Amino acid sequence: MGALDRAALLYMLAFVSQSAVFEETLLMSTMISEVYDAFTAAGAPEDKAKAAAQAVVHHDRDSSEIKASLMLIKWMLGFNLSFTLAIIWKVFV
Repeated sequence: MGALDRAALLYMLAFVSQSAVFEETLLMSTMISEVYDAFTAAGAPEDKAKAAAQAVVHHDRDSSEIKASLMLIKWMLGFNLSFTLAIIWKVFV
């Protein structure tokens, strides 16, 4: 492996690891302040309130990913159904 190939590989590895660290930091620092304030007002310890607020954010993100996947599946089903009906129409009519 040449020096240029090694340098490119090291650059890609550094970029991937840096991206993963940035994404993890972004996810860990995101929380809903209203949920955090509600838990602290209810008397929950600060670390548990922060963890609960972050869990709500992760749940919202997961549900939005599921909704997006469901929308894609609906479009795929509609496309498939329309072409199937067009083929059936062409064959029998």
